[in-house]
Amino acid sequence: DVCSSDLLRLLPPEQVRVYTAERNGEQRLGVIYGDFDSREAAGQAIETLPPELQANQPFPRQVRRLR
Repeated sequence: DVCSSDLLRLLPPEQVRVYTAERNGEQRLGVIYGDFDSREAAGQAIETLPPELQANQPFPRQVRRLR
């Protein structure tokens, strides 16, 4: 797993946002990277992420859908 210091080393810090959420009574940490005009553009950006980040199986989400 990638820790927060690795994340900031691998991605431009000004494009990274971190949030916490509870799901099924469990605290989770979420990471938002970048701001894209479309889901397709976000998907293309995922393909350019370093392998250690791709290993976490990132997927595009709309910020308005985050809980």
